[in-house]
Amino acid sequence: MELTPGVLDYLSTLHDSLPEHETLLLPSDLPSYLREKFGLSNLASDEMCLREGEAYDALHSLRSQIRYCNALVQHKNAKKNAVHGQYLSTRAGNLIRNANQKSQDYAQKYRHARAAMISLGLPSNSTQFPELTTDSMFMKDFSKPHVLGDGGKTEGWIWCVGLPADMSDAERDEYAEDGIVTFILFPTEN
Repeated sequence: MELTPGVLDYLSTLHDSLPEHETLLLPSDLPSYLREKFGLSNLASDEMCLREGEAYDALHSLRSQIRYCNALVQHKNAKKNAVHGQYLSTRAGNLIRNANQKSQDYAQKYRHARAAMISLGLPSNSTQFPELTTDSMFMKDFSKPHVLGDGGKTEGWIWCVGLPADMSDAERDEYAEDGIVTFILFPTEN
């Protein structure tokens, strides 16, 4: 592959840094005018597809991790459980903290992929990949009976992204219980 004129000049202006902070110079790392100038439009569309997959994978992992966190909390707080005493309670608390940290890591992975897609041209108000907030990661507790006011609380958008619109209620319930995900990708926005 022949380099576009000006690419080497641009690369020589970049400063060396520590390897862990090194910019990989993917199309999302460059402004749109430089992508056009260096003829990287095809690579940008390829990266956009990869970033979409990365975002969906991060959301899938995030949903699984949130379910796991909720199960740990329910087990720890259950009246008839094996968590008795300071040692087991501390251990259970550590498991919950580690699980919550993993949830935050998956959320950050989604945010990173979304930022790269925005750099590649995705609108920042995209409905396909909305901004991920703490409220978006809310999941209702299915182990407790509903109380007054629970009907007003809605789960975040992450629980329905990637699901087909014609899915029956039974299939949605099975999805919520088992965490089985078959992604049906939404059409890309223009």
